[in-house]
Amino acid sequence: MFNLKYAAMIMGVALTTIASINVALAHGDTIENHDGMVAVQVLFPTGDASKDVDGFIKKMASTASKYEGMDGLKAKYYVLSGDNNKAGGIYIWESLAKANAWYTPKWYDYIKKAYGEAPEVTYMKVPVIVEN
Repeated sequence: MFNLKYAAMIMGVALTTIASINVALAHGDTIENHDGMVAVQVLFPTGDASKDVDGFIKKMASTASKYEGMDGLKAKYYVLSGDNNKAGGIYIWESLAKANAWYTPKWYDYIKKAYGEAPEVTYMKVPVIVEN
């Protein structure tokens, strides 16, 4: 069974993120037993890259090909905060299992090394999608 507190401890995820997940899922169906799609929001600091926003966006775009055809990934949205101090992605996954196959300790270590701190990661159930 997926244990959010244990995962947070191993991966260095902020406990406030874990607390918000527990509050959001307090109505019975938890992320651990959800059998549908999940969204995962990942944010990390941009550091000095916030001074060259166009260059940072080009760097983000250059990574898009590694997500094309990824097993279980329905969509990835690259995001940049309004003040340009945080960036990351919103990922839509077929299932929690597919998401967890990507967010491994090795992935967390890579993000921490690349951006100087562990990413903020929030898992959410996706009960309904509207596509226009």
